[in-house]
Amino acid sequence: MKFVQETRPSWTTADQVYAAIVTFRVSEAPIVTLNSPSNGSTSVSGIMNFNCSALDDYNIANVTLYGNWSGGWHANQTNTITGTSNETIFNVNLTNGDYIWNCLAYDNSSLFDWGNSNFSFTVSLDQTGPEIEFIAPTL
Repeated sequence: MKFVQETRPSWTTADQVYAAIVTFRVSEAPIVTLNSPSNGSTSVSGIMNFNCSALDDYNIANVTLYGNWSGGWHANQTNTITGTSNETIFNVNLTNGDYIWNCLAYDNSSLFDWGNSNFSFTVSLDQTGPEIEFIAPTL
């Protein structure tokens, strides 16, 4: 939670004085949802489309995809999104393996939050060629 101050300046004329109007509002961190791939899923293609959504009381600024591919847990891609409710998709090509992922969202008040927990998934590419067995006709 963060208090955000918005101020209108004061000014004076020859016979009147105007005071500044200060408004405070309470801003909450975004709420992040990991939409897909689902927790515990398996992909046989390796083409992963990560979908994250964010809700915010003020305005979402960006969402960053984190994952443990390519050398450990790290930020992979960041997309700028706006509004109080929005989603974004990140496309990543992966090889065989077990992975975890999450999304981190920031709002315009510099508040941030992650999805409630890391999701895991497996990439299991089918790299086995088909086997053909010829059976001779019987006479």
